[in-house]
Amino acid sequence: AYLIGPLITELQSFHAYSTPERFAPDQYSVIDRVPISALRNRASRLEADTAAERARAELYRSLAQASDTSHIGLIFPERVVLQPATRPVVCAVDATDSQDDAIAAYAERWRDDYRRAVEAALSARGEARAPAVADLVSTVSIVKMASLNEVFLGMSRTRSCTAFAGTPAEVVQVRDALERDFRIAMRLGELEEVVLLDGRFAAAAGFAKYSDLEFSRSIRASRDQTLSLIAQVVLDKSAYEALRAEIRAIGYSTSSEITMVLAYLNDQQAGLSRGLSATQERDRRLAESRERAAALEARRRAEQAAFDAEYPYEIIIQCGLGGRHASITPCFSGATDGGNTQLELRTADRYGMYQFFELHTVGEEVPGEGLKISVKRPFSLQAQNADARLTLTVKVRDKRTDQIVFIKSAGQYGVIATRQ
Repeated sequence: AYLIGPLITELQSFHAYSTPERFAPDQYSVIDRVPISALRNRASRLEADTAAERARAELYRSLAQASDTSHIGLIFPERVVLQPATRPVVCAVDATDSQDDAIAAYAERWRDDYRRAVEAALSARGEARAPAVADLVSTVSIVKMASLNEVFLGMSRTRSCTAFAGTPAEVVQVRDALERDFRIAMRLGELEEVVLLDGRFAAAAGFAKYSDLEFSRSIRASRDQTLSLIAQVVLDKSAYEALRAEIRAIGYSTSSEITMVLAYLNDQQAGLSRGLSATQERDRRLAESRERAAALEARRRAEQAAFDAEYPYEIIIQCGLGGRHASITPCFSGATDGGNTQLELRTADRYGMYQFFELHTVGEEVPGEGLKISVKRPFSLQAQNADARLTLTVKVRDKRTDQIVFIKSAGQYGVIATRQ
């Protein structure tokens, strides 16, 4: 950057020979033609970038000397811009939950910066793949390492790290070691406050504040459970533990799991409008639930009784071995299309010839019991077994007496027919 200015001055003062020296075409080639104004603009940008990088490095060092842990920074090699990885890997050392979350939020933001840097570098080189970089650099991975020594190896020898994120002191230590031992030119990312990064991380997880996320983790609750607690002014772990103790003390429940805590809060809120305590509201709610369940069961039984009265017989078709039903399909699906068989059923209100893939429309197949079809007299049925190993069995049960009034089995190509 600093040589471009003098070079421009030299070019401007250059005067061509009155008789230019002639060269054969094979003695030279034109690489590029660049306007002087473009050189000036490029020099200005390079000088500005260099000054910004120097100021950023000084800020890193001052924070590192102060042992600052309230900021997160990042480094990555200049060469990575020209050799982009499909999925950038940001390495970090194990730290507190707050710092880990801040690094995760930083990495997500840096991914966009990295993608733009890669795209710009590839475009400058004239590579056609530059517009597709946005798709290539779509995600970022974070790899935790035990020490800065592992990070150093990952950034140099193993090349397993695209970048390193950490506190200013950690970033400066790794950067200095890489530039000293491997002469690797490093780029510094912008420093960001941990508090702001944690807020971004919490927002991405669906929480209004980072303290809400910390509360959720401390009680091992889901996001929805935590938000329900917060909505009822249970804002931290101490308030939550006090609520659990209260539940046990008043005899609401011997369990104090989070689902019970939420139920207690709901009963407490609902009981206020009825003048009831949480325990009384719970008893009222459970009694109402039992009554509702009993009513539903009574109605179901009445509907089943009416159905059984109209269709008092049940055809049971089984396909299996040793009297146990496996699956209805094999007994009607042969080894070839020509070997398929059908089920023919005629009742007072329907008639059908059913292929193996239509059997589920006839009745309900109950696992381990068979295909069950409710009918009324008169009815007739005919079925042929297509399987060489499984046995086809047809039973007819009188629902009123629970007696089997018909039963017959058949092997391959055997036919079962009944008329009732």
